[in-house]
Amino acid sequence: MTSGFRAALVAVMLLRAAAGVSAQPASAAAPREGFVTANGIRLHYVDWGGSGDALVFLLPNGGSLLRQFDALAPQFTDRFRVLGITRRGLGQSDKPSTGYDTDTLARDIAGFLDALHISRANLASHSIGGAEMTRFAVLYPQRVVRLVYLDSAIDYAQLNEIAREARLPPPPDRALAATAEGAGKNHPEYSKVMAPALDVAVVYDGPFPTRPEDDDSYKRYARFIDERDFIGDQIRQFRQHMKRGEILTLHHTDHNAFLHDPAQLRIVVPKVREFLSAK
Repeated sequence: MTSGFRAALVAVMLLRAAAGVSAQPASAAAPREGFVTANGIRLHYVDWGGSGDALVFLLPNGGSLLRQFDALAPQFTDRFRVLGITRRGLGQSDKPSTGYDTDTLARDIAGFLDALHISRANLASHSIGGAEMTRFAVLYPQRVVRLVYLDSAIDYAQLNEIAREARLPPPPDRALAATAEGAGKNHPEYSKVMAPALDVAVVYDGPFPTRPEDDDSYKRYARFIDERDFIGDQIRQFRQHMKRGEILTLHHTDHNAFLHDPAQLRIVVPKVREFLSAK
């Protein structure tokens, strides 16, 4: 893995895009892909089908909707219309030179919902998608039913500061770097979120994972995360400030693998279904 791509992990907290990818369940219908014009740009989306209230998945800062959510999203089509948005700057969506701040990304979500004539939706985010999801919930509270943070309740202002202290270089991709910078401009505004929210948080039972081939800057980054109990602090922030928050902690997995590991999905899927179905 190149040092440049390793740097992109600052923005996605150990997103290993190729790790743990599983095939879509054979019983599920093939998802449909499409495009909408939202907030002045062309956004790619995936429609896994289903009917009922909308459940919209927000992509992390890398990978693809189909790779990232192919094992999880189809689990909800019996109760919801399940969709996913590819953020600007990624995949088949437009890649403008500007608009990677969280306010603009939140407006992209609103424009997507408008284009599909969806007035209110449940939102589920992975990794850095949590930053724009939180901001969307603050700016458009009337359009949010419930929020699911899939290891995405992360304070990027704190995380980016740790990365700077570790001298971890920024992502070489302009859109990735701009999204990470935008997410780190402010601390999450959990106290302003009115909707119920579930934090699915990965907790490491040992040191933050590194490999022998990781460079020194990444090893410093991992050490600082451990020394400052960054992950524990994220859970405490959510518990303290999210007015209607719930927390599910996962062990024996990592930031990306739980989305595909059958053992973890047997924990995650029932909890998310219960949360989304609560009155």
